[in-house]
Amino acid sequence: MTDRSFPADLFAGSRFAVAGLGRNGSAVVQTLLVMGADVQVWDDRNPPIADPTQPRLTAAPIETLSGFDALILSPGIPHLLPTPHPVAEIARDAGVPILSDAEILYQAVRRTGSKARFAAITGTNGKSTTTALLAHMLEKAGRPVAAGGNLGTASLALPLLPDDGVYVIEMSSYMLERLHSFHADTACLLNLTPDHLDRHGDMAGYATAKRHVFDNMTADDQAVISIDDSYCQKIALTCIEHGLSVAPLSIDDRTSVAAIASALHSSTTLPGAHNLQNSLAASSMARHLGLDESAIADGLKTIPGCRIDKRLLGSSTASASSTTARPPMQRPPKKRFSAMTRSSGLPGVRQNRAGSTHSLRFSRVLPRRTSSGAMPRFWKKP
Repeated sequence: MTDRSFPADLFAGSRFAVAGLGRNGSAVVQTLLVMGADVQVWDDRNPPIADPTQPRLTAAPIETLSGFDALILSPGIPHLLPTPHPVAEIARDAGVPILSDAEILYQAVRRTGSKARFAAITGTNGKSTTTALLAHMLEKAGRPVAAGGNLGTASLALPLLPDDGVYVIEMSSYMLERLHSFHADTACLLNLTPDHLDRHGDMAGYATAKRHVFDNMTADDQAVISIDDSYCQKIALTCIEHGLSVAPLSIDDRTSVAAIASALHSSTTLPGAHNLQNSLAASSMARHLGLDESAIADGLKTIPGCRIDKRLLGSSTASASSTTARPPMQRPPKKRFSAMTRSSGLPGVRQNRAGSTHSLRFSRVLPRRTSSGAMPRFWKKP
């Protein structure tokens, strides 16, 4: 793939403040300057020095944000808990949005007119592997792809992709709570276990941050959500209630496992049950992005890594048609989420299209659309 450059005047006339100059922050500054923006930067630990060759770059403590379009905070700098950084309080007082680099990437891509699609992956564990696996599948299938985010290449260091391209973005909870207009065509929540509770207060706060990955999605998009832990189950139910199309993710779903078992038996990579889940997630997202079973199998067979525990897969000759699927569950009543039952199973599971034996999808309970045709945003930012 030949990298394309963002237009040099894409953000001309816009002003951004960037706090923190680590891997993400440095990429943000460099790219915004290339795009024509005016940028003020500061890092408390390593104060930057002004560069006389960059007239649109100001290196100075951020004491006011009047006239600025946004503040981009490095992921490690808190804006709420345990104690907000002073610059975050300045932004809040000035009504200036606090954004992540992934949000700026999304805005930049859409400003160019590119219709490249976005795939977002989050969870406590498995994000990096699933991101790499989905990107590998797409690349092997000949699709223009750029992957990065939380680890690896910073979001704003990724190139501009054409209309048929796909950005595969690994997203941490820190990134997710600083989104605004970011809209994933497919997004995945792999799992949730206690993590970063100092930044989010408790598990409820952590789960709230993670579910922002589904913000701005419509019924035409795909939310891939684990149903193997109770926190993810609750988020899946909320997504169903708000009309999103949810593909449940479980290593106990024998139909879904059977669909990729042959490819995984042929693979020399992807160890353990957790990577079976990662493979299922990447495969589901790849289908939504238009890859066929042959392309998905090719990606699974060729991804670099370690050997999988094939006892998880059963017989290599098993086929989806000969494997017993998880029985369909009853469609939920059209009630408010707070009134929905919290049974051990998830309601409304059905096959997602006639004849399909490899992917399940939750029945849709559609809310009223906005005047633009988009589904309403259903989680407010703190």
